[in-house]
Amino acid sequence: TCTQRFAGWWGHDEESRFDMTRPFKAEKGARGFQQSNPPILQCVSLIASLEIFQEVGMAEVRRKSEQMSGYLLMLVERLLKGHVTPVTPREPHRRGCQISITFDRPVKTMFAALASAGVVCDMREPDVIRLAPCPLYNTFAEVHRVVMLLTSMYSITDEELAERMRDCLIKGPAVWDP
Repeated sequence: TCTQRFAGWWGHDEESRFDMTRPFKAEKGARGFQQSNPPILQCVSLIASLEIFQEVGMAEVRRKSEQMSGYLLMLVERLLKGHVTPVTPREPHRRGCQISITFDRPVKTMFAALASAGVVCDMREPDVIRLAPCPLYNTFAEVHRVVMLLTSMYSITDEELAERMRDCLIKGPAVWDP
């Protein structure tokens, strides 16, 4: 039994967490030791990131984000027309860096194929993949590569796509390189 604890907001019993008239009541188990703030060492690692944002400026980050997401949308619409449909608004002021795309092929297959090629993205049922070129560390060449990967995936049959993904397990993502 724990007789002393360093109590934090998130360690408080969820049912009465916002009832300010009650004393601290810990969640059961390890959850009762959660703190209100992230650990200090995790916060220190954010300093470098914040310094980069301060140096570059949010206006420049946003400008590049709009350019990269616009480039991605343009490539998708021109090169994958009839196979994919962007769900994300075209107007830059109505979107962030993430572009959501629906597919006419099974989304789980396309997601697995992109992952096998080393593309980091996420999937939402029933048919959406979300691509998010991040302006601080992604390049326009990487955006282009993703769309070229998708076009190559659409240039082969489902069976060939499955075979290529199996090859990735053995040979790595380089099997997708032209």
